[in-house]
Amino acid sequence: MNKWRLCPNNYLCNKAIKNYKIFCDKCGKIITEITIYPDGENSENHRPTLKLSGSGWICSHTSYGFPKDTLLRIAKFTGEKRFEEVAQIDYDAFGFFCRSCKKNYCADCWTSITPVFEDDGFYDYTWANCPVGHKQEIND
Repeated sequence: MNKWRLCPNNYLCNKAIKNYKIFCDKCGKIITEITIYPDGENSENHRPTLKLSGSGWICSHTSYGFPKDTLLRIAKFTGEKRFEEVAQIDYDAFGFFCRSCKKNYCADCWTSITPVFEDDGFYDYTWANCPVGHKQEIND
């Protein structure tokens, strides 16, 4: 088991990068890979970074800077497959999790994917229905 520690510059660091694959509960396709760069080297602001990537979700590459305690919770919950707790940390980052039926779905399994734009034409958010029919905001 990898031990997390605080580096001299107060960034979370570890020899190994954490990486998890999340699969669709309906079709089994990979939704995304969650990669945690604990030392912040992969981010412009040198904060611990979470990167979501994969072709099975609406956006292919997204990075989020989180405080180290939040990254520890994301790594713990993801490793334990406690996706409801992961989604509660940031609904936008983990929009593939249906909050009603408590399952993960890939972009192909969500239906009625509807982007919503503000009056001035700028993107605001996206609604969709999970395979069971629950409607939720999946991307903001």
